[in-house]
Amino acid sequence: MKTWTKTACALAILAVSQTAFASEAPQSQRELFNQAYSQYKEAITERKNFNAVKYAKQSYQLGKILYKDSPKDLAALTVNYATSLSNIRQSDKKKRKATFKKAKALFVEALALYQDIEPAQTTAMIDTHLKKAKVMSTPSGTKAEIEKALELAGKNGDEVFVAKVKMLAFETLNRGKFSHHLRDLTLEAFDTFQKKLPENAMDRVLAEFQVARIYQGEKKPEKAEKLYLNVIKQFDTLDYSHPFKLGAHSRLVSIYEKQGDSDKSTEHCIAIGKMKPWDDNQDPVPLYRTAMDYPAIYAMRRKEGYVVLSFTISQTGTVKDIEILDSKGGHRFETSAKKTLESWRYAPKFENGKAVDAKNMKIRLDFTLS
Repeated sequence: MKTWTKTACALAILAVSQTAFASEAPQSQRELFNQAYSQYKEAITERKNFNAVKYAKQSYQLGKILYKDSPKDLAALTVNYATSLSNIRQSDKKKRKATFKKAKALFVEALALYQDIEPAQTTAMIDTHLKKAKVMSTPSGTKAEIEKALELAGKNGDEVFVAKVKMLAFETLNRGKFSHHLRDLTLEAFDTFQKKLPENAMDRVLAEFQVARIYQGEKKPEKAEKLYLNVIKQFDTLDYSHPFKLGAHSRLVSIYEKQGDSDKSTEHCIAIGKMKPWDDNQDPVPLYRTAMDYPAIYAMRRKEGYVVLSFTISQTGTVKDIEILDSKGGHRFETSAKKTLESWRYAPKFENGKAVDAKNMKIRLDFTLS
């Protein structure tokens, strides 16, 4: 399988040339920039979004002085600042709207800089349009930015490159729930990859995973299952565990459990257990979980509570030996919590290449009313 990297325009951090400093810039400004830019990259790596905004802003402000004669580098700093703003999660709608408005203005500023550079900065502009699409206030505005990116991608007549940009649009803008437009672009991209790329090409396999996700979300498990199984088949040729292979196994667990096929589900629970080393210092995350039934009589009384349980994860990833350690609110919460936990599936623990029971697991299930 070919080694895959994201499309050239998909940059987590748009790089800044260290040779573009104005020679007359004071040493202190250069040092401050280097420090801020280094802290920005560190914040991105550690996914500390508020720190990323802080240091991206400092880098951008210093860059307007140091890179005034290098529009390409200044545009990159501007995109970094705008992108960090777009990644901030804010529950307050007014604050979020103001943040996105600022990010949008910065993306416009960056695009204006790129527009005047020769040769044309096509990949950087595509990336910027897609990131700008994320902060548009209306679906039509988002769609317009995607179309601008696709128009730029199509200028060289390379169908595969256009398909890669369509997938990049999905990856950039997918927030769990995606529009019909994004869905259609993803299926179009996959269709192109099927026609133009070999079965084991990484771009094609990763698109296959995303299309499977779409079908699963649309409650078309048979279509999703077929694609997930092929994703696993292609990644089986690698000598390392790819996260999309892990994801395919995990999603198949959910599909099979909902179909009541525990045997098939077990096969994929075990596969995940082999792939992902067990961490005794971290609580295991269920591969499949069902929602708890809130006792109706307690809900009518606005009664809340919790249940703390101990359990064992079996060699096949099922839950057994459940015991109530503590609870508050009444026995109906205990009954519901125990019944719920019995249906969950986990990846089994492996020791020396063999599945073993993982005992003394603990979990707290809370019953709260919004």
